[in-house]
Amino acid sequence: MDGRFNDMVSLESFLPIYAGITPQPLAQKICREFLLNPDRFYTTLPFPTLDRSNEAFRSSGTLYQPPEYPGALVQQAYWIGRTWLNYSYWMVGALNQAGLVKEADAAAEKILDAVSRSESIYECYDPLTGTGTGHAEFPWGAASTLALAYRLYRQGPLGGVG
Repeated sequence: MDGRFNDMVSLESFLPIYAGITPQPLAQKICREFLLNPDRFYTTLPFPTLDRSNEAFRSSGTLYQPPEYPGALVQQAYWIGRTWLNYSYWMVGALNQAGLVKEADAAAEKILDAVSRSESIYECYDPLTGTGTGHAEFPWGAASTLALAYRLYRQGPLGGVG
């Protein structure tokens, strides 16, 4: 490590927006350029952990058992492109913090729609197909899904209480 930036844009790049410390005009510009761009983060199941325009991006991952560790499951392509629902939840929050409320609601609907097509709520997903690629029945995926549903159906555009 030599202290230089690597030009890799990941979801961690947007946590200052989620935290509400980025000035709103700048936050809106960044969200439109990156989070809402289908060539970068606004995929079939938004938001992959890595900008899909990066050459290191891998959308799917598989579990395999290495012969040297019988019974152990190891993930491939773990944090370099798959969608994790807890991060997707935070990115919906970042859009909301940026003042892009309609876009945040649309992203939440898109995420819930993609997750509803699975037989389980997975640890992570292929962002291009919406296929679950991690462990099934994963708590933070379920909690994030419930939080997104609450956002839409209690406080969101569907006429709920706010």
